[in-house]
Amino acid sequence: MTARPEQAGVPDRPSPRLRALHIFTLCAFAFTEPTLAALSRQTVFLHDQEIGWSEFAAVLCVLMLGLPSCCALLDWAAVHYARRFSGRGRNAVLCVLSGLVLLSLLRPCARIVFLELGHRAWLFSLTIALPGAWLFAHRYERLGGLRHWLTVSALGMVVFPLSFVWQIERSRQTDLREDSRRQTHVQNPVPVVMIVFDEFSGTSLMDERLQIDARNFPNFARLASQSTWYRQSSTVHPRTDVAVPAILSGQFPATQRGPVEANYPGNLLQTIHASRAYDMAVFEPITRLCPESMSHERPVISSSRVRRAANLIQTLAVVYPRLILPGDTPIPFPAIPKPWFGMRST
Repeated sequence: MTARPEQAGVPDRPSPRLRALHIFTLCAFAFTEPTLAALSRQTVFLHDQEIGWSEFAAVLCVLMLGLPSCCALLDWAAVHYARRFSGRGRNAVLCVLSGLVLLSLLRPCARIVFLELGHRAWLFSLTIALPGAWLFAHRYERLGGLRHWLTVSALGMVVFPLSFVWQIERSRQTDLREDSRRQTHVQNPVPVVMIVFDEFSGTSLMDERLQIDARNFPNFARLASQSTWYRQSSTVHPRTDVAVPAILSGQFPATQRGPVEANYPGNLLQTIHASRAYDMAVFEPITRLCPESMSHERPVISSSRVRRAANLIQTLAVVYPRLILPGDTPIPFPAIPKPWFGMRST
């Protein structure tokens, strides 16, 4: 019985099928996970654009099949043509994909204050990601443990989409109780004006005695003299899309619930609307807590599912670079469509 001796310095290259599996795995970490995570958080965008499961299916097909298949084809071409150049560029696709994964992992670290203030966050990310990607591609065919780790990590191709579907399904669980639809009797329907100033510091209105500065802000001072001013009060969450639902519902803020009507039954806008004692004029640029029957500024949505899916994929393509690169990256990316932020496009 004889055994073939291993040649020193010759890497143990994986089979084409295993290599393709690793390409799909890297695509799952580079594209699928950050994109689906960002999309699942845009509750208002999904609500306004009436995105359904057919549009989600199109996105999943692109992320799980389209992009990985293109990358696998490019990798096959790189391996094939690298034979003419003594193997140089053989792992180019692996290098690019691993670099994208590293950029995605480094983005939270790049948001450190001193890096952002000095506009060095993008340089910090590239300084680590580029050598790391080269090292990954260089050692891919030489370290069996690295390939084994990629094989095990292929579970992400299943875990990421399932997690996304679960989050979307949970966020769409309607909880509109009957008592939130019942008419409320109002004995004295006095006029009510409610304004939420986003990111507005109350201390900027005060003088040295911690009172409203009547000289610089006479209208605020007159309002304070005719009303009750709770000087020490503040919101219960720093994010607008979480703080406003807490104000209007009286419920403790929950980041896993989107700021839409179905998730906050019985909120103040619903209660006032159910009383039928008021003519309401509601402007909600961030939340969607007002009953849909009152919404006068609903965006014009295409009736074609194919068109909605195409618009969604195009929006995600514009958003993606900002998911992996720091905000100070000196590259003029296309502007993100306003509906992504819950605003009208016009």
